[in-house]
Amino acid sequence: MQQGIPGIYLLLLCDVMTQLGFDEQKIIGDLGVKRDDLLKPDHRISMEIGHVAAQRGTAMAADLGLGLAYAQALRVTLHGSVGLVALTSPTIGSALQAMARFVALRAPFFQAQLQTEQDHIVMGLEPTMNMDGPIERFLTEAILIGAAIVVEQLSGRVIEGGWVELKGPEPDYYDRYRDRLPLPLRYEADGCRVRLPFICKTRCRNWRIPQPWNWHVSSVKRNIRICSRTKKNSMKRL
Repeated sequence: MQQGIPGIYLLLLCDVMTQLGFDEQKIIGDLGVKRDDLLKPDHRISMEIGHVAAQRGTAMAADLGLGLAYAQALRVTLHGSVGLVALTSPTIGSALQAMARFVALRAPFFQAQLQTEQDHIVMGLEPTMNMDGPIERFLTEAILIGAAIVVEQLSGRVIEGGWVELKGPEPDYYDRYRDRLPLPLRYEADGCRVRLPFICKTRCRNWRIPQPWNWHVSSVKRNIRICSRTKKNSMKRL
């Protein structure tokens, strides 16, 4: 397993920042990375580069809700081998288990745990290291809401009866995203987690897997215009 963060995630950050009205060169201009390299399926960036890029992005976007915008841009096809495991999983439950196992590989600063509570399956997220507050919020929002979006894509239907729990007060930017997210967000929680209706045995959609496995590049090109999408339009594209 190659070390570092897949370059496609940094490319997606650049595209989201561009959609928010910022110059991507202010994110990566002096980091020694090239856009063409980030498009390569096997390209990795160091943790240091990823941290600097996230730090710059959260500082520039400030109260624009970068984590929510980033989550909306995520597609299961962007996750490389992890996405392939999810796509070929027989059920939503097994796909979630794969996602939780690989969080440590894609986001090693977090640990994900799955458990069932009454009629929900819960994926909790715990940081494994100290992070700046804005970066931790950005990553937490992106991972948890991104997981809900992946489940929506795998099942091929709107999720009903679930929600995302986050620490801290509700930010002002939430109002701008409220109607465009797959699940409502509940703040002032005692932890960060996504609660999904108990759909573990629901079968995943019958995806046709293109070959070779480099199709996440076209996924980025198709899905960067996410900031103004509604949930209804997003479902139509599945």
